[in-house]
Amino acid sequence: MDFLKSNVPFPDLGELSSATVTKLGSLIKSDPLLLKNATEMFTQAGSKQNLGSFLSNLSKLTRTAPTYNADAKGTSGGSLGILTNLIEPYVKTPAGQAFFQNEQVDQAFQAILKDWTVYLQSPESANVLNDQPGGWFSSEALSDERLKDFEDDFECNIKTDHWGFKSFDDFFTRRLRDGRRPVADPEDDTIIVSPCDATKFLIQNDIQSNDTFDIKSQQYSLSKMLDGDERANDFIGGTIYQAYLGPMNYHRWHAPVSGKITGIKNIRGGFNPMVYLGKDAAGSSTDSQTGAGSDYPGLKGVRGAWNPMSSLPQDAIPSGKSQKEAESDYPGLKGVVRGGWNPMSNLPQDAIPPSASALTYAAHEATRTLIFIDNKKLGTVACVFGGIMERSSCEPTVSVGVDVSKGDQLGLFHFGGSTHCLIFRPEIKLSWTAGDDVKVNQKLLSLPPPASVQ
Repeated sequence: MDFLKSNVPFPDLGELSSATVTKLGSLIKSDPLLLKNATEMFTQAGSKQNLGSFLSNLSKLTRTAPTYNADAKGTSGGSLGILTNLIEPYVKTPAGQAFFQNEQVDQAFQAILKDWTVYLQSPESANVLNDQPGGWFSSEALSDERLKDFEDDFECNIKTDHWGFKSFDDFFTRRLRDGRRPVADPEDDTIIVSPCDATKFLIQNDIQSNDTFDIKSQQYSLSKMLDGDERANDFIGGTIYQAYLGPMNYHRWHAPVSGKITGIKNIRGGFNPMVYLGKDAAGSSTDSQTGAGSDYPGLKGVRGAWNPMSSLPQDAIPSGKSQKEAESDYPGLKGVVRGGWNPMSNLPQDAIPPSASALTYAAHEATRTLIFIDNKKLGTVACVFGGIMERSSCEPTVSVGVDVSKGDQLGLFHFGGSTHCLIFRPEIKLSWTAGDDVKVNQKLLSLPPPASVQ
């Protein structure tokens, strides 16, 4: 539908229950270009939904906690990604890209996410923590490979309401039982442990520049990752490790090394769903950059920029076509194996793993927390904890000047997916000692033993 046409009325904003979604509706109504894009993205997506139903569903979402849904495996958001799954079809359209890139829309969605966070921290949100179908303690949920050891792994009381969790956020940020993630070599500073339950994305030695360098075809900037902190120069030539957390992982962070906390910085990021979900921002392969930028001014200069290794549909190669035929018809698929670009595709995740550009973006632009730890043997270690998908928020639980032991809690992610990086100084030469799927406090990296004296 096109609300710019006089025969279709604008949705009644008075029917929306969320004040923040109502403000978004008012913003759209007041701006002809936003209204055009917000209307056309539904048509371009071939959706039965329209702006009115979208705003209504978005309003309901702010008072909804995610339920367990086995059928959501393989979607971009998974069981927990109800916002991701709501907006994904429209983010992938040219009009949607232009709409979601707008700064005022970004600010409106940040307000909506804050509104939703308040609900997810309320007692009402615990209504999904039960053993009924769709409940997180249902037989179906607890038979899931990622939750089957829930009672043994996490602090809970199955004899109480909601197993003792006060809200959905309380469940999401659950604590481990003592002894479930023992710290590897707690007194040995040559051993670095994993700060999170996570999946390795990359490890790169000899970081070449403080400006911009490429890893796995993605551009990294130490200065930007560390938000211009003067200590960025200390890591040139060093090593970076990055991993990501799935929505159903344990979401607290622990110290990878012992030492003194010498710096903490919380950085507020944007919403920007295009980097996680968007396809080629300029539209189909027949669209020129100039043409798309002309039709949707917000897209000027964007082709490929948001997501050069974009989140493809589950079956990246069109049905009935061979790899070679698909590459001929769709040059952008060259080198993309059936099933989508997914270097971690063999790992059991609730959702499609985030793309390379999503993880790169999260380390540079998303809401994130920086923590610097000074270790006697390793020098300064920089830890970057960033939110992705549903825009996870970050909460440090330590303060500057505190001494931490390896394995001590540093902070936690609230609702959403997440990534983290560890950055080491150039004189620290490390060896990878773990597999791709790691648990918090597991041995991750190590210094080589000193050379024997002849």
